[in-house]
Amino acid sequence: MAKTRSRSPWALLSTLLTVGAIAACIAFWLSDHRTMVRDSGGFIAILLGTYFVCWTWALIRYLQWRDQRSSVAAVRTTYRPELDGTIYGLVRGDDYRVMQSFADYYGNPFQQGEVLRFKERHFLPYHDGHTIVFEGRSLYLQETQNEAILANFSEYIARIT
Repeated sequence: MAKTRSRSPWALLSTLLTVGAIAACIAFWLSDHRTMVRDSGGFIAILLGTYFVCWTWALIRYLQWRDQRSSVAAVRTTYRPELDGTIYGLVRGDDYRVMQSFADYYGNPFQQGEVLRFKERHFLPYHDGHTIVFEGRSLYLQETQNEAILANFSEYIARIT
């Protein structure tokens, strides 16, 4: 099992920010005193590059550390027994069996015994339609034309336990 890095990045961040700040200070000092140090243009460019690399690296490391600390496991939809047998009670990732053959609003056939894995459900209020997305195919039911299927959903599609 891989071990996650949970240690604080403050030592690395402090070092990067300090090196970057020192490089910037020296570069600005050299730019003000160019008469004292000849041919300092290349050196100033290297120092400014060091400044930008260090501060960008520090920002990236901080953001990675912050994201690791705040990462949360994927939330699984809770099962609500009062919605059992309805289109609202479908549980993401669970398998469902077609109990009796039927056709959806668009005439797509669903055969008895077919097993479907539920992914997501959408409601389109303008069309009064439910789009139920399974792995590999979708089911579209309109509230007026498919009222019998929606009212008795568990007689058509039931959760496999």
